[in-house]
Amino acid sequence: MGQERIYLRISKVWIAVLLIVIGLSLTIYLPEAANAKQTSTQNVLILNSYHKGYTWTDDQNNSIEAKLKGAETTPVIFSEYMDWKRYPTDANIQNFYEMIKVKYAKIHIDVIIVTDDSALNFAMRYRKEILNEAPIVFSGINRVGLESIIDQKDITGVIEEIDPTETIRMSLEINPSIKNIYVVYDNTESGISTGKLVAEKISSLDPGLNFIPMNALSNEEIMQKVSQLGSDSIILLTTYYSDSTGQIIEFDGFASEISSTSSVPVYGLYEYALNHGVIGGDLVSGINQGHTAGDMALQILQGTAPEDIPIASNNLNRRVFDFNELQRFHISINKLPSDSEIINKPFSFYETYRGLVLSIIGVFVVLLAFIAVLVFYVIRDKRMRRKLQVSYEELEITYEELTALQDELQEQYNKLVNNQVLLQTSEEKYRHLAYNDVLSGLPNRLSLTEELRTFIEQRSDDQAALFFLDIDDFKYINDTKGHPFGDQLLVKVGERLQGLADGSSSIFRLGGDEFVILLQETTMFAEVMAYAESIVEYFKEPFLLNESLVYISASIGIARYPKNGLNAEELMKNADIAMYKAKETGKGTFVIFGEALQQHFDERMIIENQLRNVIANDELSLHYQPLIDLGTGENWGFEALIRWNSPVLGFVSPLSFIKIAEDSRLIVPIGEWVLRESCGFIKGLQEQGYKNYHISVNISVVQLMMDDFTDMVLKILRDTGLSPQYLELEITESIFMESFEEISKKLEFLKHKGIGIALDDFGTGYSSLSYLTQLPITTLKIDKSFIDGIDAADNRSLASSIITMGHDMGLYVTAEGVETAEQLAFLERTKCDKIQGYFISRPIPGHEVVDWVKERVG
Repeated sequence: MGQERIYLRISKVWIAVLLIVIGLSLTIYLPEAANAKQTSTQNVLILNSYHKGYTWTDDQNNSIEAKLKGAETTPVIFSEYMDWKRYPTDANIQNFYEMIKVKYAKIHIDVIIVTDDSALNFAMRYRKEILNEAPIVFSGINRVGLESIIDQKDITGVIEEIDPTETIRMSLEINPSIKNIYVVYDNTESGISTGKLVAEKISSLDPGLNFIPMNALSNEEIMQKVSQLGSDSIILLTTYYSDSTGQIIEFDGFASEISSTSSVPVYGLYEYALNHGVIGGDLVSGINQGHTAGDMALQILQGTAPEDIPIASNNLNRRVFDFNELQRFHISINKLPSDSEIINKPFSFYETYRGLVLSIIGVFVVLLAFIAVLVFYVIRDKRMRRKLQVSYEELEITYEELTALQDELQEQYNKLVNNQVLLQTSEEKYRHLAYNDVLSGLPNRLSLTEELRTFIEQRSDDQAALFFLDIDDFKYINDTKGHPFGDQLLVKVGERLQGLADGSSSIFRLGGDEFVILLQETTMFAEVMAYAESIVEYFKEPFLLNESLVYISASIGIARYPKNGLNAEELMKNADIAMYKAKETGKGTFVIFGEALQQHFDERMIIENQLRNVIANDELSLHYQPLIDLGTGENWGFEALIRWNSPVLGFVSPLSFIKIAEDSRLIVPIGEWVLRESCGFIKGLQEQGYKNYHISVNISVVQLMMDDFTDMVLKILRDTGLSPQYLELEITESIFMESFEEISKKLEFLKHKGIGIALDDFGTGYSSLSYLTQLPITTLKIDKSFIDGIDAADNRSLASSIITMGHDMGLYVTAEGVETAEQLAFLERTKCDKIQGYFISRPIPGHEVVDWVKERVG
């Protein structure tokens, strides 16, 4: 029995020990598990219906991001833009789908936040397929959009309540004589629905009010109308994207113009109309909606089911008025509701510090009373203490003068010390600014020049290499992404180059997209080659900017000391020459300066010098290659081709001098000469009876970038008397990549005037179907390389597909380089519109064209 008790006690001890161990394990494990859970990354995807830069979209997106970033545990935020307002097409949806599918294939999305209806429809349609069936939080969805998601799970959000009732009621309190409400909205689907809603609300508020829509008026008619309104009217501005003619209107500029033109107050529905002339009202707030949607997303990330989060719609508007507009129409703030927010109101010291002012006045009154009592006693004792008082006052004055003098001396001393400190700080600051680039912080051109001179003076027997770097196609990045994006990229490039720096190399930024590396203590050619190859490899890694990967390359020119120059200026010049040769070679590579390169540069300079007087010396001429219409078999017209017969250089090929003319901008007068001569030539043929002949002229990107390009083209047509329909301008694909938006606007204007726009050498550049649909062109010119290879089945199929695609897009198709009967037969079978090439005719000198035409017609 005693032995059983011993065993029982031992068992109890072991059980207690086991429980303690389990307790300690749980104490260690549970916090670790909790911490692991808390530190796991959560991803939030924001899908915006419209484009970045659109005020309404930016307000919502920025407010959502601010709310999410303010959380205790900040999720990873991704923002995407559908750009539905500018491109409401199925192709846009498909491209956006493909992008999201690829970009987020390996990213687990925990919550999707959508702004406006298009993004909501996209998310509901594809979230199960490509977005992990994540919960959805919507922001800015109207009641109609809400009806489409009643049966959806894992979804909640913010309803956009468009209700002009409070705004109209406030306007009636301000001006009870109002009878007419002119409502500005456009003819888009959302605009029509908004107009209908406003009409219903006005009717229910006061049947005596007149609802007057303005969607049937053009922009000019609206401005004329609002300038003549009487005091019994107001204007209610809703969303507005285009007028009745279909002209696209920028909302900010339109709101400012209608306000400055209007003779009566302009009220609004949305807060982004503020600061653009709208007096205000009970405004829908994208900022408040985004803040609420971001809060809902955080609740879901913390474990709350979307079904348990009520859909929000109330108390999201801002009752706000613009003080400047109130002043303009002489409206007192006292007529506004007491809870109204006033913006642009001048600062008032009294209103801001009223309590403090009253307190100071009270203290001042007490002080005056004290002074009065003191004066009373002073006067009473004055006779008794006159002599003593006089002596005391004299002593006090002397003391005050001494004290003031001491204070002044101390103040002068302090100023002297401060001035010395400021002078030293300024000298250091100005020296830094003088020797360093403001954007990147890297040493600048002045620093490079001084370091090179110091190296050459102190270490003239050593060797060094100067690497001149220029980022390829940086202008295209600036034009498409914006200059702030380009500046960020330049900073990143500088940081990456500094990663290569060691004790023997220094990095400099000269300005723009140009960087220089000075490599000292290099004795072998292989070292220079290896260093250049390492730079090229560095640029193959993408740059991460604003959650986007940017791939770039750099062209590098290298000059060696002392072989390629004995001073800073010569080394810089030769490295620059080598860099331009690298760009010509194909970009993304490097070239080391040598005698052959100098010879190439010298030859280039000779050609450039001779080009400067080609027009004055009448050295240029034009040849004309016929273009045949396959539908009729008749001659459609000619393509103008330039020829140069130099008295010094002889006949110079266009391939040799056109690029030099573009780099030196001599292509501007030469191009204008070609266009004028071609238009005059074809007009002369028409006057000889060949009425329907056209002329096709190649245009350089340098010409297109001139501000007066369109004016120059139209002036030449007026001067020569040639109708615009007989002129066709040929543009290569690469030209559009220089500055797509600016060039497209010019060509769209000329196309509207009746001038044809041909895309030359199609298939050898950057084209994609989505890109091609945006170009303002009338004709595709298939590159000669496709025609040369149609003997192969694959090439025939590709050429045939290009012709079919061009026709489906409503474009004419021209084939270049037709040289055989078999090629002609193939193009006839595939319904190609026009052809040119040696099978028809070589380029013909101008004076022989009429004979050729007569011989062909005969």
